Amino acid sequence: MNILVVLGSSRENSRSLKVVNAILEGAKTKKCNIKIYNLNEIELKGCIGCGCCRKNSIDCVIDDGLKDYFNDLHNCDVLIISGANYYSMPCGQMITYMNRHYCLTDSNKNNRLKPGKQLISVFSQGAPENYPKYVPHYEWFINTFVSKGIELLSSINIGGNTDLSDDGEVIKDSVILGKSL
Repeated sequence: MNILVVLGSSRENSRSLKVVNAILEGAKTKKCNIKIYNLNEIELKGCIGCGCCRKNSIDCVIDDGLKDYFNDLHNCDVLIISGANYYSMPCGQMITYMNRHYCLTDSNKNNRLKPGKQLISVFSQGAPENYPKYVPHYEWFINTFVSKGIELLSSINIGGNTDLSDDGEVIKDSVILGKSL
């Protein structure tokens, strides 16, 4: 199994990273390959709207830190995305990352990804978990991937009030989720 992880938080020891690490801890009990992209540590450019990708049914032509990512995405079984909420939306680097997935649809608006991929999303915020104002923003973000044929396996929304202790429910459930992959 190939697991592709995208870390979108700008904080080194973020709350979303703690949950992702618990998922990966569970996944490591099985034979799997894990590839991690930390958006804060790579050169990340925004989509320039050139249309070359759709016109030619190819991955994004921008030469930056996502160049290898698209190949990894085509070959992964599970995509785990995580990020923080800043000012009621997924943070800026996550929006830039999301926009770059325009290339995964061809000129006939057909998805270019093979079916069978699964998605796990982890979003963190200072507000309480599942804060009703923010949930639609996460759903909008996640839909970019679902619209490309990736099945949403789990969406974890942790708040400032979420217990992230090692024996807390979220961490235990995240390890179980990882073991189920």
